[in-house]
Amino acid sequence: TREVGITWICCADALHDWLFIPGFSAGFGSRKEMYVDRLGDMDSIFEKILFMLYALPDWMTPKGFRRSDHDGVMKILNPTNGASITGESGDEIGRGGRKGIFFVDEAARIEHPESVDRSLAKTTNVRIYVSTPNGPGNPFAQKALGGVWPLFLFSWEQDPRKDDEWYAYQRDVEYAGDPV
Repeated sequence: TREVGITWICCADALHDWLFIPGFSAGFGSRKEMYVDRLGDMDSIFEKILFMLYALPDWMTPKGFRRSDHDGVMKILNPTNGASITGESGDEIGRGGRKGIFFVDEAARIEHPESVDRSLAKTTNVRIYVSTPNGPGNPFAQKALGGVWPLFLFSWEQDPRKDDEWYAYQRDVEYAGDPV
């Protein structure tokens, strides 16, 4: 289900581990660089992470952390414990260094998912694919419905802000061709 903040949750998890686990390394990827890191755009993954990081009290910020040195384009470094969070986009997802965990945001929208999967298989043992479905025949749907990978499904019915009336409206608008 959209609008529940699953990307925020992934960002918070990575930031927590970046703060507290020495040598931790996480990667984030999406189909375009602007969705991974775009200065001032809260829709981008790194702006979400940085928003949370810079909202922390001073005593939680790693000693020696300086924005100019440790917060770069698609990269956040922890000078105290050597942890890192990096980003990649498009067909280059998974081509960077080894990671303890890698999050692929909007995985159903990746242009060449098989190539990304092959690269990620050599980058990390822990891959989390996050996405709203994009039809039944794409590789993300095959992963989600194939029974090989563990699946966490969050349906609109589990969102307390949404009910049958909301769903009926969304369905009617979608079939009418009007933008939601």
